[in-house]
Amino acid sequence: MVTSFRPRLPSIKDDSVLMTIRPVSIVGGLYHQFADYRFEMLQDRLRDTNRFMWDQKRARRQFDTASLKMFIREHIDFLEHMDEEIVEDDKVQTDISMTFILARRD
Repeated sequence: MVTSFRPRLPSIKDDSVLMTIRPVSIVGGLYHQFADYRFEMLQDRLRDTNRFMWDQKRARRQFDTASLKMFIREHIDFLEHMDEEIVEDDKVQTDISMTFILARRD
């Protein structure tokens, strides 16, 4: 498992990339960890935004359409980035030395 810097707060932008570790990783495990982490973050962000909307409604404040649309756009970008990082198996180029090391473990 590879651990990289990850923001503690879900509201902080995370632009993690897999380019440097994909060639030396077991891709299925890497993608599972990456997707799990990103989906947890997305759930937290959605929950926080929903809570904020309800707080605003209870306070009888006007609905902030522009902010919601910006939030939606940011998360479309978030998911598009995630989609770009998860490369189809047949397009992944592995490090030959790592392939040898993994083969020796069997």
